[in-house]
Parts: sequence; structure tokens; C-alpha cells
Amino acid sequence: MAKMDLISPKIIKEILEKYKTRPSKGLGQNFLIDKNVLDKIIKSANIKPTDVILEVGPGMGTLTQELVTKAGKVIAVEKDQTMIEILEETLKDRKNVEIINADILKISNIQYLISNKNQHFQCQKNREVGHSKIKNSIGNWESGIG
Repeated sequence: MAKMDLISPKIIKEILEKYKTRPSKGLGQNFLIDKNVLDKIIKSANIKPTDVILEVGPGMGTLTQELVTKAGKVIAVEKDQTMIEILEETLKDRKNVEIINADILKISNIQYLISNKNQHFQCQKNREVGHSKIKNSIGNWESGIG
């Protein structure tokens, strides 16, 4: 199945209407609609097939769709339940992504269990996941972090 064109404002609007939602200013939600910016982010991350990527605030999954084609695993942590539902649709055919509905600011200070089929990994402050180091954390970090 071909991936959705999530950089298209028309497609974004259709998805938002389908799920009866809109971007939350309180969560700092913005949607990436510039293919050049998307390409620059992917290129600058220098992702290898063995990398584990932690994506914070994946929203609809525009960046996530590209990350899963490059990395061994993507852990996408999203606070907004509606965006989780959208992510489950936009990434349904991808096996190397784990979608977690949580507030990253709350799980960054405690151990958080991430399940991957029959394996369990501990995500900790030191950014280790199981025996793999998280190469990058990419995402929409809230600007109010002090």
C-alpha cells in the first residue's frame, strides 16, 4: 500500500475532518507541509538501518513515514489520543514502528515499559532501549520546558 501524502494541506484537512479534530495550540501541534524541510530533517539525521529513533509528538506521522523507511525501529510517543488513531491508520502497514500514547515529559523521568511483540524494553533517561541505543530523538518538544 502506498503511503499517504501527509505533506499535502488538502490531505491533512481531509484527515482532520474525518477524525473531527483540529490542531491543538496547547499541545503546540503544527503539521509539516514542506517536502524540502522534511528531506532536510531526514538527511541531517543521518539514519542507519540499525538505528532506533525516538520521535516525540509525531502528530499524523508525516516525519514518521520517512523515518520508518530509514531506521530499524521508530518509537513514536504522542500525547493526543486522536493523533494516535490517525497514526494507527497512516502507519498500519509498518512493522518497525511502536506508537505510544503518553506525555513524553512525564515518561522522561521514570522507566517506561515499551513492548515489542514478545520482547520488552526499558526506556530510561539514558536513552537506552533494550540493547539498542536510541540514535536520535526527533519531534515537537513543547517550548515551555524549563
